[in-house]
Amino acid sequence: ISATGLKSGVKHNVIPATASTTIDCRLVPAYDREKWLNEVRARIDDPKVDVEIEFSAESPVTPATLHAMTTCQAPKAFTSVYVHLLGLVPGLAWLPKDIARLDAANPVHAFVCGASVTGLNVAAGVAGPLLDIFFVRTALARHQIVATKAATQVLSHLTKVAFYGAPVFFVFETSGMPPLWFFIFATPLAMLGGVLGGRVLDRLSDKSFLNWTKWIVTWLGALYLVRAAQLFLAH
Repeated sequence: ISATGLKSGVKHNVIPATASTTIDCRLVPAYDREKWLNEVRARIDDPKVDVEIEFSAESPVTPATLHAMTTCQAPKAFTSVYVHLLGLVPGLAWLPKDIARLDAANPVHAFVCGASVTGLNVAAGVAGPLLDIFFVRTALARHQIVATKAATQVLSHLTKVAFYGAPVFFVFETSGMPPLWFFIFATPLAMLGGVLGGRVLDRLSDKSFLNWTKWIVTWLGALYLVRAAQLFLAH
């Protein structure tokens, strides 16, 4: 808000009966003008002061506008470096245990894992195989690994939703939740996936599960390296 005009009186030796000021304000797209007007009146809190809109122009919200407000695109060079670094992370799983043995069962390692994964998810939107690398050489059983990773992912994504969703909810006064039919179909599918995944997990041993995890993480890292090369060449 900026004051752009003041007006009072008609002569220099006559006490003015009224005074007025003009202010300019640019509202966030789709923000209710009447709500803003009531907020100004509440701040002034004086029945003798009348507040009214002299001129206004609508600023409709489009998908592009909302996208620009809630996201930003990193430079391609930075994206290439970031994806490249994520692709190198699985290499830690192949180093000798006395050099690198990241274990989510270790309290210090668990803290580093949670902080780094959550931080990268919020800052960059993706943490890649960083979470999995803490479970390749862990002392945890396979069911404990799956449960711990699930809890970490849930907390990480909730943090991201709160970080990016709260401003949008505050401005547009809408939660942006999917329609009810989405939950009706998604809920049983999620439950079915949990049941089928649990049966596969029961058939594996802890050793085979960790071995599969190591190779899957490695292949994911290879895919990240390929994507990094594509971004680098495109840049």
